[in-house]
Amino acid sequence: MAAHSYRLFVKGIEFYGYHGCSAEEQAIGHRYVMDLDLRVAGNTSRDELDATVDYGLLTEAAVQVANSESRKLMEFIAQAVADALLELDERIRVVTVTLAKRLPPIPHVASEAGVSVTVNR
Repeated sequence: MAAHSYRLFVKGIEFYGYHGCSAEEQAIGHRYVMDLDLRVAGNTSRDELDATVDYGLLTEAAVQVANSESRKLMEFIAQAVADALLELDERIRVVTVTLAKRLPPIPHVASEAGVSVTVNR
């Protein structure tokens, strides 16, 4: 029997969060954008929602974890989101979470600064 998998992704999930290393960042907050990229085990031969991983549930869980409490590091947040998504559905084999802070408070103008974390089951 052949093994099947597919890639599921959600790009550009925007939310406002109170994260950062300084007290000012945690008080004022920033706009963040998150991308989810998953490798899912399974066969997509059935045209039913339960035959796949619901990306609406993925995005809801990702933002909930990302905003559960203030954190200093985006790396920590992205790792927590990836770990939580793996727990949602056993068919998820690999998760990559890309998290970026819009207009980061750095000495030069940059549209975004961020990280990507990949976790394998």
